[in-house]
Amino acid sequence: MDREVYSQQEIGDYLSDNYHAVKFNPEQIQEVEAFGETFALDDGLGVNTFIYFATQNQFRGYPTAVILSSQGDLLWFHTGNLSKGELLLALKSYN
Repeated sequence: MDREVYSQQEIGDYLSDNYHAVKFNPEQIQEVEAFGETFALDDGLGVNTFIYFATQNQFRGYPTAVILSSQGDLLWFHTGNLSKGELLLALKSYN
C-alpha cells in the first residue's frame, strides 16, 4: 500500500491538508504516547498495545488503516489492502 496508495500525490495532499497522519509499525519496540496514555510492546501479543486501543480491540492483521477522532475515538478502520479510491472515500467521509 505504501507504493501503490500512500505514495500517490492526491492521497498525500489530502492527508496533509485534513489529518494528522501517522505511519505506525506496531511490531516495533518503541513506546507510543497518545491521548494521555503510554502504549508499549506487549511481549505476549507481539505488538504494541496502541493498535488494540486504536481499533477498540478489533485488530485482526496487516495492513490496518485507522481514522481516530482528535479525542481518540475510533471513527473507521479497515484491515487489508485498499485502493487509492477506497482510501480517499474513507478519508473524505470522516473529515
